[in-house]
Amino acid sequence: MRIAGRALAGCVIAVAVADAVSAAEMRGVTATEIKIGQTMPYSGPVSPFGALGEGDVGYFKMLIERGGINGRKVNLISLDDPTRRRRRWSRRGGWWKAMRSR
Repeated sequence: MRIAGRALAGCVIAVAVADAVSAAEMRGVTATEIKIGQTMPYSGPVSPFGALGEGDVGYFKMLIERGGINGRKVNLISLDDPTRRRRRWSRRGGWWKAMRSR
């Protein structure tokens, strides 16, 4: 539970910082949307911790339903990190591509 609280606090701080700086100065932030990315172990040996990522996704969906943050839609991009070294590094490139394309 502490890990989820820290992750949530980190996301809230990131959003607060994003709001404080103009949208033109930050990657992933526009006048209508804030993009946040994370990797969580949805598969692999530590997949039970993937439930934390599912909780994060649900929280941000709730934020969007309530009007976002200062009218901005929050887009959480959550990708699988199977905690296998070879796959993890190949996924990192996919995460950056997902951030750029959304």
